[in-house]
Amino acid sequence: AAALSTGASSLRAAETAMQKMLRATSDGLVAPLKVDQKLLVCNAYPSDSPITALLNGQDLLGGGGAKGAIAFKECRYVQSAVQRQDRLDFDLGDAEVQGTFEVGDLPSGDAVLLLVLEKRADSPMLRFQSFAFPSAANRAEAQVAVI
Repeated sequence: AAALSTGASSLRAAETAMQKMLRATSDGLVAPLKVDQKLLVCNAYPSDSPITALLNGQDLLGGGGAKGAIAFKECRYVQSAVQRQDRLDFDLGDAEVQGTFEVGDLPSGDAVLLLVLEKRADSPMLRFQSFAFPSAANRAEAQVAVI
């Protein structure tokens, strides 16, 4: 009986969490809440060649190719929203270095998603660091990331 009770309380907790993620529309339908997640890509790879990027095979940075590329020591917010299991392919054209980042779990709320591209210490290959910083309009705290 204890196992059944624990299972029922887990089911109620999951149902409550799901209700928080959904909202009722004016016509009575239920729709998922829209979260505001902004992707910020920073190029910390020391090279004269800027980074170009594709999201699932489509231009991620706008401007197409080198025109929209991100230079070393530059960060840029990306207009495209990312989802779990999206593939971000990066290329330093002149340096002939490529790398792929696959999106894992995302926060359930509003956040700034920071993706930093770096050079591995022992090779010219790309290394990725990713962070999620919660954001809310009613928060007064500052958040700083030093790269």
